[in-house]
Amino acid sequence: MRRRHFVALGLLVLFAAAPAEARGRPERGVAVWYGDDRHGQTMANGRAFDQWAMTGASVRFLLGTRVRVTDLQTRKSVVVTVTDRTISNSRVLIDLSRGAGRVLGIETKGKARVEVVPVGFDLSQMRQRQQSRG
Repeated sequence: MRRRHFVALGLLVLFAAAPAEARGRPERGVAVWYGDDRHGQTMANGRAFDQWAMTGASVRFLLGTRVRVTDLQTRKSVVVTVTDRTISNSRVLIDLSRGAGRVLGIETKGKARVEVVPVGFDLSQMRQRQQSRG
């Protein structure tokens, strides 16, 4: 029980010390989706990638951050958990799983201008990452 408090406090401090992008400030950029070629591969959080899960990859947001991604043209949105990293010099703000891309309506067109807003944090992602290390 005590360990949970330390983990929660540590995450709170980490989240508070994170860049503004990870604390609720909207970011605008391009979203793309990926799926078949990465399905089953290990992600940065230590889990296998499921192309139909509501997940995303980004270097701008901490692993475990839950973000709302809104297509600026259609106003459709989806909430995903950041579970993987992208290439640091990528012009893409977030790579979405195929399932999230389908919900957002970009599966056929491939990409969209989006707004991404952090809405929370998925602590299970942190737990999984800690377990995969030790």
